[in-house]
Amino acid sequence: MTRWCVKNSTRHSKRSSRKNKKSPALDEVETNQATLEDFDLTSDEVKRNLLELNVTKVAGPDRISLWILKKGAEELSVSLPMVYNRPLVMEDLPESWKTANVVPEFKKDEKQETLNYRPVSLTCIPCKEMEKIVRKRQL
Repeated sequence: MTRWCVKNSTRHSKRSSRKNKKSPALDEVETNQATLEDFDLTSDEVKRNLLELNVTKVAGPDRISLWILKKGAEELSVSLPMVYNRPLVMEDLPESWKTANVVPEFKKDEKQETLNYRPVSLTCIPCKEMEKIVRKRQL
């Protein structure tokens, strides 16, 4: 299996290349005035999030096992909030959280055809879990 490493990548679509027109609906949407500094993630939130992990998923480029994160939720929920809160206050993610392993995933038809595969980015699990907590708070 071939693996690629993507760092600080951004997605570009055909839509984004069209004359950069803003959607009228976006202008009317009220934005949440909370900044990242306003978030102070708690150990209860982290523990609840870790206990919900699906251990059958693949680890990211950091190779941290989801099984270990889930089984160690009680212990990790003490220190992980500090790890999560620092990037929120500093407004800068660690470099290792910006890296992803891109692997091909088979879609359909013949496995010999390269067009029958799509790229899947395997990103850092702790970063994804922090993003989930922040997203839940915003809703």
